[in-house]
Formats: sequence, structure tokens, C-alpha cells
Amino acid sequence: GKAEKSVSSFNKVLGALGAVGLALATSRLIKYADTWSELQSRVTLATGGQEVGVKVMERLSTMARRTYSSLEQTAESYLNNATALRELGLSIEQSLNFTEALNNALVVSSARGQRAASVQDALSKAMALGTLSGVNLNTVIQNGGRVAELLASELGVTVNKLRELGSSGVITGEIIQRALAGNLELLRKEADSMPATVGDAFTLLQNGALRLVGGLDQAIGASSNLAQAIIVLADN
Repeated sequence: GKAEKSVSSFNKVLGALGAVGLALATSRLIKYADTWSELQSRVTLATGGQEVGVKVMERLSTMARRTYSSLEQTAESYLNNATALRELGLSIEQSLNFTEALNNALVVSSARGQRAASVQDALSKAMALGTLSGVNLNTVIQNGGRVAELLASELGVTVNKLRELGSSGVITGEIIQRALAGNLELLRKEADSMPATVGDAFTLLQNGALRLVGGLDQAIGASSNLAQAIIVLADN
């Protein structure tokens, strides 16, 4: 009767929702695997070797965990500054210290998500250009308060004077590096005293999933096999 049809229809809806959920879960797993594989490859290329690349990814994972930061965003920050820092004569370890110091400064500034990304992007552009000024400097002052304070302290001025110095080309990549990496221990202590949020907890959960799925995928090559199967299917 009508009741049986209703139950049957409801079961079909549940089945459809289950299929959608499975598809979404599979899509998410594939995204994690691809993201990890891409980051690992880029870090390996930037550091010049597989063994060193694995160690750098471990350090990046640790600092992301400690600062409640996105692992992907942290790795991007390292990669975006790697060349400029290497040209300043810094080692891989010193470049990692710079990345960790920046992460901690952003935590102290309560800059998360898009705000944190905007500061990282502004500083990466400044490091590539050799100086921090204009729009990039404004972004740092507006969204990365602790970073601006450290720059001002390094130059012996107030934050209000930074724009003037920026327009004169005084805030160089070396100044930025010293202001951040030179205060790593202080920034660690300051960041450790900041309370974690629910959003921070979810960020760590995502990081954990990224590492777990990425590591398992590299070990068993599941996504590579799936990719090959899709390519074969597309060719036929």
C-alpha cells in the first residue's frame, strides 16, 4: 500500500544519500593524497633531495601542529620564501626557523585563515622583491600586528614609522628575516600562551588526515593505481 511505497521511497533516498556521501568521502581522500604528493614533490625539489625533503616535511608538520596552522599553508609559506632566503645565504634549517617564527607571529596576532595567508603572501612578495613597502607593508601592518611590531623593533622605530621607512626601501629581506627568525624563541613562548579555539582543533584534524592519507597513499600507491585506471578508462 501507500505505507510500503513510502518506506521504499525513503530507503531509495537514503541509498542515494549514502552514495553521495561515499563519493564525497572518496573525493576528499583523493584530494588529501594529491595535496600531500604535490607538497612532498615540491619540497623535495626545493631542498635538493628525497631524504632531506622528507625531514623538511616532518619539521613543517611539527610546526603546523604546534601553531595550530594549516599544514598546506605552512608548507606553501616555506616554499614561497625558499629561494629568497637561500639567496640571502640561509641554510634549510634557518629557512625553516623563519617559517616557524612567522607562523608563531601570526598566532600571536590572532591572524588565521585568509588573514594569515594574506600576511604570508605579502611577505613572500616582499622577500622576492627585496623590500617590504606599499600594499604589502599595509597588509602586514593591518593583519599581522606582531610581525609589524618586530619589524619596528628591529629598525628601532615605532610601527607608525614603518610606512615611511618602507617607501625608502629600508625594510629589506634581511631585516624581515632577522626580525622574525631572530625572535623565534620569544615567539614560541608567546604563541604557546595563546588559547586554542575550536577552529584550531579542526585545523589540526585536517592536518592529521592530510598526513595520514598522504603517508598511506605513498606507501601503497593507491591514488597512483586509481589515476592509471582512470587514464586507461579515458583512452578506451
